[in-house]
Amino acid sequence: TSGELLKEWRIVLDKIELDQLPVLKRSRSGDVLTGRLALAGTQIDYVAKRARRKHWWRYLNEIGRGSRSARAWKKAWSLVVRRIPTAWPILLIQQRKFGYVTDQVILFERLPGDTLQQTDLNALGQPDRERLFWRIGRLLHRVERSGLYLYDSKATNWIIMPDERLGPTPALIDVDGLRPFRWPGEGGIKRLLRSVRELPQYQPMDEAALLRGYAPEQTR
Repeated sequence: TSGELLKEWRIVLDKIELDQLPVLKRSRSGDVLTGRLALAGTQIDYVAKRARRKHWWRYLNEIGRGSRSARAWKKAWSLVVRRIPTAWPILLIQQRKFGYVTDQVILFERLPGDTLQQTDLNALGQPDRERLFWRIGRLLHRVERSGLYLYDSKATNWIIMPDERLGPTPALIDVDGLRPFRWPGEGGIKRLLRSVRELPQYQPMDEAALLRGYAPEQTR
């Protein structure tokens, strides 16, 4: 119910204000925190992102575009409605002053698993490893085929979820780099390939499987 949601949201805000949530990342651009809330009798693990502006002109830059959190909310839902695996957005709150957003927090569900960068690839069997990179390439292909383009497709923006039946399964997180148009320059598959090549356990066969998933018609 809306009353239950409001109550949980106030609890989350209090914990953020009192710095009581575990920190996943903290930088000049904002905090990434984690916690758990209860909705409809279900415990939900979440990731909370509290964005900050590093420069004053960001206030002007957001006129007509919305805040960073509001844009992330729309981008995440644009993937959900396309049935593309991603972290579901749960809650968005914004505080305004004189029409400008002065504080913002967005909550996403916390997906199980590690990022691609953190995944122990050598612990995977050869079929699972090859299938994982094929799925990553195929998922990026699905995103682009749906009319969206992921320019920040680095290894930290992919969660590898364990699945006893399907094996390691990729999903997208932190989709700030998602755009509804294509522009020249590095992005998408080029950015992903550069990131994969920097993985400590990288092997050329990983790249080959990724490319087969992304553009099977070019790798026959």
